Formats: sequence, C-alpha cells, structure tokens
Amino acid sequence: MQRLTDAIPSLPHRLAFLGLVAANLLGFGILLGDEIFDPPVRGPRVVDVSHGAITHALPDRVRKDFLLALQADPVFAGFTKGRVAADRAALAAVLQSTPFDASALAALLSDQAVEVTRAQTTLETQLVRQISELTADERAAMAASILK
Repeated sequence: MQRLTDAIPSLPHRLAFLGLVAANLLGFGILLGDEIFDPPVRGPRVVDVSHGAITHALPDRVRKDFLLALQADPVFAGFTKGRVAADRAALAAVLQSTPFDASALAALLSDQAVEVTRAQTTLETQLVRQISELTADERAAMAASILK
C-alpha cells in the first residue's frame, strides 16, 4: 500500500501541472480562435498587390476592404493554382519544343501580358476607389506614413 501513495504527486505538484495545462490550452485556444474567426486578409497571390507604400499606408479597415474587394473581383477568379500550373506547363512545352517556335513563345507571353495588364488595371481602379472614399485626415495620415 505504501508504494501507491508514493506514486501520487503531492498537491503543489498537481496544482502546478494543472496550471501549466490550463495556460497551454488558453494559449492554443487564443491562437486557434484568431485563425478561425479573424483570418488575415491577403490579396490575390498572382498579382503584386503592394503598390509599395500606398497599400501599406492605407488605414487597416480600408486595407482589409481593399483586399476583400480584390478577392471578390471576377478578374482575379481565374488566377488559381491550377491555372498558374497550366501556364507554366505551356511555357515549358514551348521552350522544350523541337524545333523551337519563337512565334508560339511570343503568343504565349502576349496572352499572359494581357491578363496581367487587366489585373493591374483592376487593382489600380480598386485602389483609387478606396483612397477616394477616405477623409482628408486619413489621406494626410497616409501621406505621412508614405514619407516615413
């Protein structure tokens, strides 16, 4: 019987263990809840959304609306991983063809340039629309942030 009582941790050890388990569960719950209920908003990955300092200078609320508007725009709906993989496969096929057909490469690059130009135009239109809805104070804060 003595061996069983020696194996049971003392009360302070049990309380310390329970406290550490509770702290770990709390931290995990906070991280999981943040990811589930407030995931970070990102723009479409294919197009450079940054426009450098301009996008980063937008107020948080406006930047989030801007990125959500880009995600919802039909221009960016076609930019999927599958589409990017297909474009790369087509480029690889043209580069590996024998004999090499320069006109096929030019046509492929031209088609991709048209898509990127269309996406860039949409991005700029959305950005101008978001900035035009800002107040004068918000635009002044943006300007100050850009000059930093």
